[in-house]
Amino acid sequence: MEKLANCRKFGGYPHENAALFIAEFESYTTLHNISPLDDNRIIAALHLHLTGPALTWFNSLSSENKASWEAIVHLFNDKYMYVDLDWQNPTVMLDSEIFENMSLSSGQSIDDFYCQLVEKANTLKKPDHEILVKFIKGLPEQLAFFVRAGNHRDSPSALAAAKMGEAYGYREG
Repeated sequence: MEKLANCRKFGGYPHENAALFIAEFESYTTLHNISPLDDNRIIAALHLHLTGPALTWFNSLSSENKASWEAIVHLFNDKYMYVDLDWQNPTVMLDSEIFENMSLSSGQSIDDFYCQLVEKANTLKKPDHEILVKFIKGLPEQLAFFVRAGNHRDSPSALAAAKMGEAYGYREG
């Protein structure tokens, strides 16, 4: 039998992206033919993908709460997706510092820079306008000027403009 893709584990730490984990976990269950309607199988699969505080949280749930996938998802969302960040947490402070200092490296693709920026921004729950500003500030001067000239209102359109500017040779300098 061919080896199917794995899903990363989720520990419930502030630097982890709960929404990304759930999206990957749902893809994993689809790939492994685990139906969301089969509560026992999907809950068991989730249990195997939790570690640390998230596993402790799961193990502390009552058997009533563990009886349905829908209930688990609701509780998971309440616990990990809709929480305010603790800006005094050293991990959150470090992620924030990294986000503020991100810039396009000389050999790095624009797509890679953008994806890293968006991933860090999602962890910090930054709105798109902050991603847009940081993305443009992280570009080389001529390329940033080219992108700013387009007066873009969202980060995906700024990404497209940056790629176009790179094709026109504005990345150098």
